[in-house]
Amino acid sequence: MLTQLFTKNSHNFSSATKYAIIIGGFVLGFAFFFRAQLLSKFDLLFGDRGDARFVLFVHEHVFRALLGRSDFLSPPYFYDVTRTLGFSDALLLNQIIYAPIRGLGADPYLALLLTIMTLSIASYGFLYGLLRRFGRVPVIIAVFASFTFTFANNLFVNANHLQLFAIYYIPAVAYLSILAITEIHKQKTISLIAAGIAGLLYGLLLATEFYIAWFFGISIIIFSLTFIGVSWRAARAWFVADPIRVGILGFAFVDGFVFGLIPFTSIYVPVYLGGSRNFNEYLETAPTFTDIANVGLNFVWGNLFEKIGFLSHEQILSSHEQILSAERRFAITPTLQLLVLLSLLAALRPQHWALRNRNELKRASIIAGATVYFALFLFTIKISEHSIFLIFFKFVPGGSAIRAGYRAMLVANFFVVISVAIAITSISSVLLRQSAAVQKVKLARASIVALMVLAVVEQLNLTQGSLVSRTFERSHLANISTAPPECRCFYIAGEPTQPATEVQLDAMLIAQRIGIPTINGYSGVFPAKWELYDTAAANYEHNAWVWAVSHGIDVGLCRLDLAHGTFTEIH
Repeated sequence: MLTQLFTKNSHNFSSATKYAIIIGGFVLGFAFFFRAQLLSKFDLLFGDRGDARFVLFVHEHVFRALLGRSDFLSPPYFYDVTRTLGFSDALLLNQIIYAPIRGLGADPYLALLLTIMTLSIASYGFLYGLLRRFGRVPVIIAVFASFTFTFANNLFVNANHLQLFAIYYIPAVAYLSILAITEIHKQKTISLIAAGIAGLLYGLLLATEFYIAWFFGISIIIFSLTFIGVSWRAARAWFVADPIRVGILGFAFVDGFVFGLIPFTSIYVPVYLGGSRNFNEYLETAPTFTDIANVGLNFVWGNLFEKIGFLSHEQILSSHEQILSAERRFAITPTLQLLVLLSLLAALRPQHWALRNRNELKRASIIAGATVYFALFLFTIKISEHSIFLIFFKFVPGGSAIRAGYRAMLVANFFVVISVAIAITSISSVLLRQSAAVQKVKLARASIVALMVLAVVEQLNLTQGSLVSRTFERSHLANISTAPPECRCFYIAGEPTQPATEVQLDAMLIAQRIGIPTINGYSGVFPAKWELYDTAAANYEHNAWVWAVSHGIDVGLCRLDLAHGTFTEIH
């Protein structure tokens, strides 16, 4: 039955059947991926009370800045250091969804959750449209690819880093870019508008989530060079058809990109000028070759890989080792890796491809997409504390800001599913022209269907990673609504039962709520000579006073005791 469904031409489906397959695929993936959120009636968010609340803080800060209630470049933490928004991802593009939802009255936690959920719809829809319109991929295969990308295992097991959901913008940027390229000789106006918007979105993506945007840029360079090399005859024909139009198209994209880059420049240039990371930081979290199988506690593969030694049992690791281990569980699932390898091997056999332009472009897309995956993997891994990524770190703009290189696999997954979808489409069209009675043909069809089904199933993950409760967070800070008029800034007293990160974030969220800055803070970068992270340290409060005096903000400095809900001025 599955084989018949797979081989049936999509044109034979009624409109109702097509929509049922498209929507049904999304609903199934959405319901499983966001099951904790749905079953908790939108109470739970992905992640723990560390990074998840930090991402929420940034979203709310930018929203308040848009309303004129906050200084955009200087969130109310690490007071009185300014221009600190660039210490982390600014998540700007998310305001397209977050701000209207907040404006309708949703609290910050619900608005953030609904923003991510809405982005999943856009990701699935744009990727499906990309494959159907430009790759001529059948409905079922396009749904398969959109599902495996949008609800990927490597995104779910790392969903505690909510900023990584910016991966959902990539299908939109790609769709608009391909629309611009394919329509420039037919509908010039539509093409230029699409190019401008694509450039704008990509520029803004850099100020939304730098890792995703940076690795996407590297991937596009690899993809483009490979694609043009393989399909040189067709690519050249496209260019010489009207070089002036193609040049104008390039300017349209660049103009949009430069305009979108303005916020990024204002946010991050001051931080970039302050120095870069040490490459040893990169090596500390860099994957090794065996991490090609590091899919985390995956439903299909997790226990097996743990038993044979590919994965570490995280419960026996120290907290620091667990953090490092978490940055290595971005591997693309094994069946999808097998499919992209088989796709590449099939595409490298030119005798199986007619020399028509469309087939040449399909073959180039398959090879280029697979090349992106293998290249990113080889570039990011380390062997005996050495890594090719050192070249990118030293010589490619922005490379020195990368600490966790294996996050590149989130981007690689996009190119993998495109390569696989186009390859399966091409192979299935060949099989359809052959006699269905031939045993080898039947076996080939059944094998493709089985691999597709397994690739979908292996995206499922049963781990519980949604640990932030809206109900708890509202009650946790409920007793702090205002501060005495003499308080101009504050620091928070240590909370004996809470980790330092959570205490720092308590202070930040309170500062945001009451409109008084805190000298506490948490981010990917810390100010120079700021020694307040360990709130349980014996000299913590002394260091708070020293910081205030050295910055001239000791007058009006208050101490917040969250347990009792009291502010005390420090003299």
